[in-house]
Amino acid sequence: MRRVVLGALVVACTVLVVAPVGTAAKGGNSANAKLCHKRGYKNWVRADQTPFKNVGKCVSYAARGGTLTAPTPAEDRAFCAPLGPLAFGQCSVPGRLDFDFDASSGPLGQNPTGTFLFESLPRRVEGTVTCLQVTGNRAAVGGEITASTHPELVGMGFAFIVLDAGAPAPDLIGLLPPGQTLLPLVLPTPPSANTPNCGSVIEPSTPATGDIVTEDN
Repeated sequence: MRRVVLGALVVACTVLVVAPVGTAAKGGNSANAKLCHKRGYKNWVRADQTPFKNVGKCVSYAARGGTLTAPTPAEDRAFCAPLGPLAFGQCSVPGRLDFDFDASSGPLGQNPTGTFLFESLPRRVEGTVTCLQVTGNRAAVGGEITASTHPELVGMGFAFIVLDAGAPAPDLIGLLPPGQTLLPLVLPTPPSANTPNCGSVIEPSTPATGDIVTEDN
């Protein structure tokens, strides 16, 4: 009699353990798991953008409810941290210039986009990015002036070069000596995406406060 009871208990425990596993598999994302087959796993990444090493890793992730995500295209970036809405003073050359910028493009400089703000009293310009070239920790940024305290500058080009020196060295921006801070960065026309150095001829040598970040992908 005891053997019968014990046997029944073993069977009952086995059912209790196995049933949830079967339920989890059935409730998993089986439709997405099928997308991993036939080398399809190479077309997807995890939600955190990490890739799959093989089809098995992809199927396991998807079957457990993980979200298969299209990989984000690689892009180059240059910006003044912290990220967020542009604001004067994110970076600066103390006593001479306040600025902020956020530029991005494809890894070969294609499809550049972004905005910039520069203020060296009494002059101020802001605009949209039309050129970005990132090489290691060096970035050339160019664009079209869309607003300014000097209306005659609207529609003209603008370009500057920055260097992400990392800590503890200060980051650098290309500027001329005091008294010629802003206008030398103005160009006759907005630079196109393939303009060398985005049209700037002033190499970065002026220390800037804040955090200039370059990402070369």
